[in-house]
Amino acid sequence: MTPVFAPPSPAPYLPRRGERYRLVVPNAPTAPRIVRDFVATVLWAAGHAPSSTTPGAV
Repeated sequence: MTPVFAPPSPAPYLPRRGERYRLVVPNAPTAPRIVRDFVATVLWAAGHAPSSTTPGAV
């Protein structure tokens, strides 16, 4: 019987610098508003929000 060798397992994906995002928010009553305003600002800056809105506006 001839020996059979399995190919080496692929290397795990390691994100490059800048590809990791982690959002840490305070444990406070205002935390949901902080996160909402942050996400709204990022979407607005990237052009993914309606043009009639401004970041932080309610």
